[in-house]
Amino acid sequence: MIVWKAAFSLLGRTQVFEPTVDGWKESKAILVLSPNRSLGGLVTASKSDRGMELTMTLTPTVRVRVKLICRELNFRPDWGFGDARGIEADAKLADFCGKWVFPEFWGYWCGLCVARSLLELMSLHEDYADQRDKFVVFAVHNDSVESFAELDEKLKNIKARYWEEKDLPFSILIDRGATEKAYGIHAQPTGVLINPEGLVIGSAIAADLAAKLPPLSIGKLGIDDSDFVVSRM
Repeated sequence: MIVWKAAFSLLGRTQVFEPTVDGWKESKAILVLSPNRSLGGLVTASKSDRGMELTMTLTPTVRVRVKLICRELNFRPDWGFGDARGIEADAKLADFCGKWVFPEFWGYWCGLCVARSLLELMSLHEDYADQRDKFVVFAVHNDSVESFAELDEKLKNIKARYWEEKDLPFSILIDRGATEKAYGIHAQPTGVLINPEGLVIGSAIAADLAAKLPPLSIGKLGIDDSDFVVSRM
């Protein structure tokens, strides 16, 4: 059973309620409009390309489309890591409700990870710096290292060879195996895209995350608009 927070507008007022939805079925909910007035109705949950959609039937002829805010409980599957850098060690996925979440599963020994996928995410993180309120990236290292001291030592040559001596600009998590198991990770690199409502979209690369964000301006792409010449045929 999953508990959701949701909101809808009625007569110009935004109401927040918490229907309990079992799977993708239906559930009764009571909306408190004021201390002396409330409405009861049936919440119908359905799955769509945008995630989960809720509709509340107040009367046989009045239906209200409900805007999903986030799950009240932790997103599922949640993570279980041994150490963290850049976020609190007890942080939960639900703390990032409202943002696109992109955990990248990697290892220092993985050539494709350090020379391609992490570089692409580093570039995205820089290019979309003014949109970081819309997304968050996590580098989830596997259990082949025990500590950040060990990981930092392993990364010295990698930083010099591939990253121009830069550190990863996003949070790093050291997994103990539980997170990889929960997400069904069998190889590195593997990225996972989670939508702002906490639903796992599936495996992804940096370009998939970029596609969910507002497009970059020409200036952000490093193109000088003076390079464009318009001619009449």
